[in-house]
Amino acid sequence: MVGRISFFVNAGVRFIEEIAKMRTFTAMWDEICRTRYHVDDPSLRRFRYGVQVNSLGLTEQQPENNVQRIVLEMLGVTLSADARASGGSTPRVERSAWLTSSLGPTVESAHPTGSGL
Repeated sequence: MVGRISFFVNAGVRFIEEIAKMRTFTAMWDEICRTRYHVDDPSLRRFRYGVQVNSLGLTEQQPENNVQRIVLEMLGVTLSADARASGGSTPRVERSAWLTSSLGPTVESAHPTGSGL
């Protein structure tokens, strides 16, 4: 049962803190699985997680810079010592970076083909 548990983690823009946070999570989970649940198989003790980047730093005035902000947030998580990222969703990240800072949908998001109104 322990090998099937996964967590949801929020990543912020503080690069060093994100690396330290993920290293701590993986070490703590490994220790909890070994000592409390007596799991001997290292593959079952893996810290499995999904990551959501923090959108508080995104700006509507410079949406093209939001992609770089999100990449920086994700980089701290993926560069942690025991990172186990299984994949990413680049189109979703780009769309999220571009539109999340806005309060509502834009003409571009409503008409992705560029046909306008």
